[in-house]
Amino acid sequence: MSNQRPQMDEKFYQALAGEDDLGVVIRAQIHVESSLNDFITKKISDLKTLRQLRFNQRIDLAYELGLDSELKSPLKILGELRNSFAHKIEASLSKDKVESFYNAFDEKTQSFFQTAYEATGSEMLKEIPNFSGLCPKDKFVIMATILKARVVVELSRV
Repeated sequence: MSNQRPQMDEKFYQALAGEDDLGVVIRAQIHVESSLNDFITKKISDLKTLRQLRFNQRIDLAYELGLDSELKSPLKILGELRNSFAHKIEASLSKDKVESFYNAFDEKTQSFFQTAYEATGSEMLKEIPNFSGLCPKDKFVIMATILKARVVVELSRV
């Protein structure tokens, strides 16, 4: 187990800032997948077939290698969201899609989203004090950030 404190990738935050729905979903998924790949290759250093695995297969493999089971469902929903954006020109982050992503998280993480939103110190807090009142894109960004952070923490424990 590593004694280093996990570090979040500044490029991840920059990739989500100012993007449209398409950019936010695709970039979030790419960054999360990269961390998932790091988790897998830290467990199995000589895995030559990783590039051939689809995202869902990587999630299943990471889970089998010890990834926290609470992350499996949100990771799969993120993959589904990414696929919907990759294959439909008119895809957008609808309230229903974001609610599905939200519901994939365990209750403890769901309650943490409000805390994470408050920690941003955003000026929006004056107008929209609750996470639940945010627009779908802003909710997605917070949830994707927390998901990425959870995968990074899991990586640091390997």
